[in-house]
Amino acid sequence: MTLFALILDRQEPISMDENRLARYINADVKEMKEAIVVLQDEGLIQRTNDGLWSEDAGELIEQARAKSQKASESAGKRWNGKEVARRI
Repeated sequence: MTLFALILDRQEPISMDENRLARYINADVKEMKEAIVVLQDEGLIQRTNDGLWSEDAGELIEQARAKSQKASESAGKRWNGKEVARRI
């Protein structure tokens, strides 16, 4: 699994538990640290107070939530003739 996929899966910043992250991406801790530096240098991920985050992943998550909300409202209109309130 990639760090980007992990962020998408969790839909929140991922903690900087180095051993756990290394296991998730099937690398040793040294390789994982080097990868994070490269990804940060390329602007693909950022370290925040909450952990590692990707603005690109955040945009995809928001798009998916909006699409899901719209689909839920459309289904509600088809089945009930009115909007269905859904919390995401």
